[in-house]
Amino acid sequence: MKKIAFLACFALTLFSQSHQTQDFSAANFSKQKGQNLANLGIQITLENAIIKAKAHYPLHKNKALLARAQSLELTRLNMNYIPQIRLSAKATYQSEVSKLPFSSAALNQMAGTNIDYTPLNKNQYNANIEISQPLLDSGSVWANKGAVSARYASHKAELETTLYGVQNSVINAYFSALLLDKQIKQSFIHINELETNLKTLNARYLNGVANKSDIDKIRVQILQTQKASNSLQNERDIALQTLKELIGVNENIELVAPNFNKMQSYLNAVQRDLAETKFTKRPEMQVFAFKSDEIALQKRQEIARSLPYIDAFVQLGYANPALNMFKSDFESYYIAGIRLSWNFSNLYSTHQQNELRRVQALQIHSQKEEFLFNAKIALNEHIKKAQNLLSSLAQDRQIIMAQEELAKTAAVRLKNGVLSTNDFLSEINELNSLKLQHNYDEMAFLLEVVQIRQTLNDWEIEF
Repeated sequence: MKKIAFLACFALTLFSQSHQTQDFSAANFSKQKGQNLANLGIQITLENAIIKAKAHYPLHKNKALLARAQSLELTRLNMNYIPQIRLSAKATYQSEVSKLPFSSAALNQMAGTNIDYTPLNKNQYNANIEISQPLLDSGSVWANKGAVSARYASHKAELETTLYGVQNSVINAYFSALLLDKQIKQSFIHINELETNLKTLNARYLNGVANKSDIDKIRVQILQTQKASNSLQNERDIALQTLKELIGVNENIELVAPNFNKMQSYLNAVQRDLAETKFTKRPEMQVFAFKSDEIALQKRQEIARSLPYIDAFVQLGYANPALNMFKSDFESYYIAGIRLSWNFSNLYSTHQQNELRRVQALQIHSQKEEFLFNAKIALNEHIKKAQNLLSSLAQDRQIIMAQEELAKTAAVRLKNGVLSTNDFLSEINELNSLKLQHNYDEMAFLLEVVQIRQTLNDWEIEF
């Protein structure tokens, strides 16, 4: 996998040997490394780094914005319960108006009166303000509020899914820096061992029982290891800087390696409960749940839209003509009452709407099943790799113990002048290589267990 290859490239750097020498002494190198190790900053655990990275990530600000937007939309829906005010005005011209079927002259002749009857003007005007109070909305506002809450909950879960991806970047940078730390320290130990034996050879050379070439070979080996270590130091600085940028920290940081025994116990617990693993802490599961809620709430909205709406209202107006349609003049008026409205048009498409929701629910279920299938495969792979690395670590320790004995014997034989420098360097370099490989395997094991935690999104306990 990419993360293993990424870590392996750092470990392999240490094994690359260059024949170019640099003009500095082993003592100066040791002093420099001692200063670097002493220049430690605030301690950062992996769990703490993940929390800081998610809070520092720019997209995290959307959490507060989503919460604010949801609050505003729910407040707007609540406004439907308070009296509603509507203002309307119109000016029209119509081709015909209501009129009496006789003229003023005919009316006066029949009634014997002097009545001046004027038909309505075809230009008509009306301005009114209406105040209404909902009495029964059949759960429309309640259904809409539920849909809003479900929609924003789904958006928040999708945001958490994006932030979940940030955790992988933190994990890679964190373990790269941890591995490089261990390899640099091992290089320092290797150089100290070489320096100790260099002193022995110097003493033998002064007594005339060692060759100058033997001393030069060890010095070259020291310089090569120093150069490789410096390269690792640069890589470590890059990994640490990447991590600091991810978590938003400017101070020097000291990484705390996860506890090996606790991680091993965690692996055993996950294996024991593997059959019952539901991935409930993964943000994707929350997305699926809230999407399903949205579909269910769409049904409530459709039902509410198909039910009656009742409100009480008062309408105040000024019009020409007003309520007396036979009087062609501007007058004020009012109307008060209770109004019922019932829209049956939604009932025509009930079958199609139900079928659409069923298809949408099946799509979400299919996506959920696909996610669980892939997550289960990934979890099993990480568990298997962690088990293999655990076995490899046990074998590494046995091999290292045997090689340490060989290296000790070689050092004694070199001191007594019965072993060549080349054979001695072969033994001590082999020990160094085994320890470097052990460091890599140990970090790889911890990383696999961390990937198990990442697959389960289980970060509640610090290890």
